[in-house]
Amino acid sequence: MTWLSNRANQELDDEIRFHLEMETEKNRRAGMSDDDALRAAKRAFGGVHRIREEVRERRRIHPIDMLLRDIAYAWRTIRHSPAYALTTIGTLGAAIGVCAAMMTFVEAALLAPLPYHDTGRVVTLWETNLAQGEDRLQISPGNFLDWQARTKSFAAMGLVSDRGVDVPRGDRVVSVSAGLVSIDYFKALGVTPILGRTFEAADYDRGAEPRVMLSESFWRENYNADQTLLGRTIEIDGRPAVLLGILPDGLDAASTHEVYKPLFLYPGERTSRTGHWMNAVARLRDGVSIEEASRDLDRVAQILASEHPETNVPLRVRVIPLREALLGNTERLLLAVSGASACLLLLACANIASLALARGAARRREL
Repeated sequence: MTWLSNRANQELDDEIRFHLEMETEKNRRAGMSDDDALRAAKRAFGGVHRIREEVRERRRIHPIDMLLRDIAYAWRTIRHSPAYALTTIGTLGAAIGVCAAMMTFVEAALLAPLPYHDTGRVVTLWETNLAQGEDRLQISPGNFLDWQARTKSFAAMGLVSDRGVDVPRGDRVVSVSAGLVSIDYFKALGVTPILGRTFEAADYDRGAEPRVMLSESFWRENYNADQTLLGRTIEIDGRPAVLLGILPDGLDAASTHEVYKPLFLYPGERTSRTGHWMNAVARLRDGVSIEEASRDLDRVAQILASEHPETNVPLRVRVIPLREALLGNTERLLLAVSGASACLLLLACANIASLALARGAARRREL
């Protein structure tokens, strides 16, 4: 910093000297003596010291010059008061690091868009049995099929059931999570495949060749993101299955699936109202609120209770927005922790300000 300042001052002095010499030489040629020529040149120039100070003052307010001066001052502070400097840097750095990490996590959990179209219209459906203290039961397929046939509030409703499947990985076989999904499951979520297509009606024909879809991360990890596999067969559970498409990660409210297969319900399963073993999602029709959909489902639940009193009297239906189902009770906790991290940053700034005030007070006589 000192070297740059000295160089700038030297250049300024050289320029002033050049202009004075030119004006002095002009006066000599006009017939003045050397002393008179120099005095006249200085008088015409307007005062060497005044001009030098004006130029230096203008240079001082240049942003780069100010930045360099601040850096130089900071370096002198660190060098002369290392304990104060290290305490300040460590306190502020730790507070900013914690706050930034927490805000990044909260942004990913609460603010990042989910991989669905019009997420606000996607809900999860749960059965409840308040007499037994159950406020979030999985779905029985018989009741779900009646909801699907008798309600008018939903554009699409889908079922998914968990199952483990075996897939080859190198020279061994590993078990991974599979989701058995109904035909409208991806339509209800509003999911667009990254590659290929989702299941169609023909894929639910029991005589058709098995069809599967994979999550993006599983496809990349297990099949090296090979796009040529689309439309070809891969081995799932020891049998060949046609790979139809690749889906974005993180689709499911209840669990994470790596493989997706069509859901086939046997006649006994289609009428079952006692086994609660499936998860359901639905997409609200345009203009329908969650409250209206809840009333519609409650109306159907009361009809089913009168038609099937042996199983459905204590059962009702609960509608929960998908984001709430994914986050559960963690949303308030995340917001609270993010607020606490912001308070930590403010506390760190207050501590640093106190240190600066104390240091300034100690240097009052010097200042």
